[in-house]
Amino acid sequence: MKLSPTARSRRLHALDVLRGVAVFGILVVNVEQMFLPVSYANDPVVAVPGAWGSTFAWFFTDALFESKFLTLFSLLFGAGFALQWQRSGRGGKDFVPRFLRRLVLLGGFGFAHAALFYSADVLLIYALTAVLLIPWRRARARTLTIVGAVLLGLMMAWGTVISGPDASDTAARKRSAAQAVSEAREHGDVSFPELTLEKPERLDVASFPEWELIEEGRKIRIPATTYALPMPAKPALLMLDSGGKEHKALVEFAVLSQGPVHAAVGVRLTHFARLIMLILPLYLGWRTLALFLLGTAFVKSGRLTAEPTRFWHRARWIGLAVGVPLTLLASAIRLVAFESQSIWIYAGHLLHDASSLLLAAGIAGAVWLWASPGLRSLPLRSLAAVGRTALTNYIGQSAVMSILATSYGLGLYGSLSRLQLLGLALLCFVLQMIVSVWWLQRFRIGPLEWIWRCFTYWRLVPLRADTGSTAGNRPPKALGGGAEPGRGEIPSNDAP
Repeated sequence: MKLSPTARSRRLHALDVLRGVAVFGILVVNVEQMFLPVSYANDPVVAVPGAWGSTFAWFFTDALFESKFLTLFSLLFGAGFALQWQRSGRGGKDFVPRFLRRLVLLGGFGFAHAALFYSADVLLIYALTAVLLIPWRRARARTLTIVGAVLLGLMMAWGTVISGPDASDTAARKRSAAQAVSEAREHGDVSFPELTLEKPERLDVASFPEWELIEEGRKIRIPATTYALPMPAKPALLMLDSGGKEHKALVEFAVLSQGPVHAAVGVRLTHFARLIMLILPLYLGWRTLALFLLGTAFVKSGRLTAEPTRFWHRARWIGLAVGVPLTLLASAIRLVAFESQSIWIYAGHLLHDASSLLLAAGIAGAVWLWASPGLRSLPLRSLAAVGRTALTNYIGQSAVMSILATSYGLGLYGSLSRLQLLGLALLCFVLQMIVSVWWLQRFRIGPLEWIWRCFTYWRLVPLRADTGSTAGNRPPKALGGGAEPGRGEIPSNDAP
């Protein structure tokens, strides 16, 4: 069977809308991590001392966005895998090599994204984890559901265990880090106390005569130092490897807001290496695989192509009616426990993880019921346009935010409050909807999607829209608004 990209008339529009919603939710969370030091970006710390509404903004983001839309995005990836497998004829000999080519380029996009724009990239994580999904392609929906649910339950329990209080990582230290960043922004330099740090083998200590080797060269003592911005790259990367939260936060601020650029890349890759080498195999990869399996099971169960039924209504009402109060309670517990680093942190994490799945189901049900009749409104068409170009928009929004935050742009890193970051995320997404609509009136798919498809199918595929052919490729009113899949027809979807 000759495989080819999905025809526009065979796309399931509600999936595109869901992807667009997920891209927005991910942006709201990511923007904080792109403008604030890792040590306190996800914690209820006032990012800019004196800024109004920071606690509210943190609570709003943590309760309604943190991990919810990433969970939804992961479920959609699993659904996309199942649709591709079904479209291959359930036995296409080219499926595995084609899917592996797809993952190789997705991983390449992820690595470049992490190095240049955003260190907590999810694309390489998806590419590595999805390899484990291939052996399950022939499994039945029931088997996939059981295995996915059990694995997710185990990861929820394990995630709760490893999220316990840390006596060395207190609220006071994180607030001190935020205060140090604020003062550095005002004074134009960064000051460090005397530090004793591990000596990485890559560092030429002889180039810093003021540093003292101790304990037979295994450690170095750095005297109290003030660096004018931009901070030199070598001491910056060394201090990032060890030292307190406030020291690391200062380094991130100095390097990302002022440069040099190669040091900024080093900072991102240091965080990314920890994500891939520690967090991925220990927790995140298995949780992601569980969600992939559940998304695959959902498609194989046949519910994706059914008419809106009681299932979607139940998903909406149960997911929102139970998930919203649960996530509000979880974030309230996390807020209170953050101050004392009490054992209530365990309960907050467990409830937060459970609410993420419930809220993702509720959002999916609500969006599906909204979009199932067709793309009849401008918001639906705009969200579908973002969803059809999800890869381009995911990396594109990071590129825009990175230009605003870092030294090769406006250098606003560490200078915006959490409320300002919420507004910035909303503005960025509105612009993405406008640009996505404009683009898809002229082209079939997004630019990165086009590269991805060419590599996946190992041939050039058309990019420019053929406005003179079928109604499904006509650009104006309803983006993605070709004929709906017929009853019983399995739609395909090539987006991530």
